Amino acid sequence: MSRRSIATTFALAGTVLASAGAWWALRAGEPRRGNRTSIVLVTLDTTRADHLSAYGYSRRTTPSLSALAARGVRFESAIVSAPNTPVSHASILTGAHPYRHGLRLLHGGDSGDLSRATPTLAEVLAGDGYATAAFVSAFPAGSYFGLDRGFAHFDETFGGSGNPIAPDGTVNTGDAQRRGDETVEATLAWLAAARDDEPFFLWVHLFDPHDPYLRPPDDEALVYAGKVPSEPDGPRRDRFLIDLYDAEILFMDRQIGRLISAAREDALVAVVGDHGEGLGDHGWWTHGNLYQEQIRVPMILAGPGVPPGRVFSPTVRTVDLAPTLLDLAGVPEELRPPPADGVSLARALGGGDPGELPAAYSEVKGRAIYHPLWLRHREPEKRGEGFALVEGGWKFIHRTTEDRFELYDLSADPAESADLAGEKPDRVAAFVRRLAGLGAYGEEAAERGEIPPDVLKKLQSLGYGGSR
Repeated sequence: MSRRSIATTFALAGTVLASAGAWWALRAGEPRRGNRTSIVLVTLDTTRADHLSAYGYSRRTTPSLSALAARGVRFESAIVSAPNTPVSHASILTGAHPYRHGLRLLHGGDSGDLSRATPTLAEVLAGDGYATAAFVSAFPAGSYFGLDRGFAHFDETFGGSGNPIAPDGTVNTGDAQRRGDETVEATLAWLAAARDDEPFFLWVHLFDPHDPYLRPPDDEALVYAGKVPSEPDGPRRDRFLIDLYDAEILFMDRQIGRLISAAREDALVAVVGDHGEGLGDHGWWTHGNLYQEQIRVPMILAGPGVPPGRVFSPTVRTVDLAPTLLDLAGVPEELRPPPADGVSLARALGGGDPGELPAAYSEVKGRAIYHPLWLRHREPEKRGEGFALVEGGWKFIHRTTEDRFELYDLSADPAESADLAGEKPDRVAAFVRRLAGLGAYGEEAAERGEIPPDVLKKLQSLGYGGSR
């Protein structure tokens, strides 16, 4: 297989570092004055687009998001850069793919760092005079992974939820996550104290639908969560877990409604998922794979400059969100870093020609460890490293651990059930060349080494533990 040479990779890295260095030097000036748009970014962990009523799901799981979409734009097909929390969030917050921002590896502590050469959205907006604050609901979205960069206030307080029991009765997540109601409660206190004359960039991360699934403390949400089935495995057990998953989405949506009601009326609101969930599809229960149910996520924008009630059908990427927000907020070009991978969709939102949008890229790198409860659904040949591109209605996956290719015609086969790689070798070869040209096959990120015991304990409590 053709890969980029080490020399080429270092040359590209040098160019990016030089450009970023120039931006850091330029941003030291005074921030602009005048009216600026406050921004609220809500990230939804482990949220499949097709389990949201805002996206046509039969259960009424997201009335708040449906109302938000009615006054803004709903993106029908938004693709994440990686189907795991830290890596995907790094891409959302920087507009850069993992091979550029450096945070590529997770699960068990094999994690590169978010590159200092890649500015975050919070750093850019802070340079424009914004107050910056973040409230995250779980350890994988926290400062350990560098996701706190640029936030003057970063709240990652866990341990008070009292969520001691997972569906199998064994997992205590109290010291690694908190429920969405607690995260939003802390956020509302910050909003109440925010200065009226100062714009803010507020990031709120909600984790409730992430496994292990827990019964939400909400009577309305519990309408979907039935009794625990007596058998340890089988269709009834799977249906019960999906019911719990839907209940947690509804509970999370109620917290989103509280947050939006408290935010400034003229704020720009963006809601985006970090990855989906397998729920048994393609022999995979949770996340960490490259099929559509895991990399296609909800993305909704509403507020100044966003037309109401529009559905944007072309495939976009979550890395496009950061430059779009900067455009909609009117941040001057001289305060922005050099373009990374995301492209602004602001012009297209108003009905302008979006032009040829870039291919959507997603990756899984490094080893993964998971709670044994989920391993029963995992097919061994799909547990390794892989890369995906979505473009022109086609979906390509290269599983480099097995050096195996998959190709799907999403327009005719949205469930990705008919692999056409063997029938279309020329198209496969073209996709491989595209991945190599991006630098996706570049050198491994540096490993942290042995994971600290307290960090491993937190990851294990969230399902990342047990068999490798």
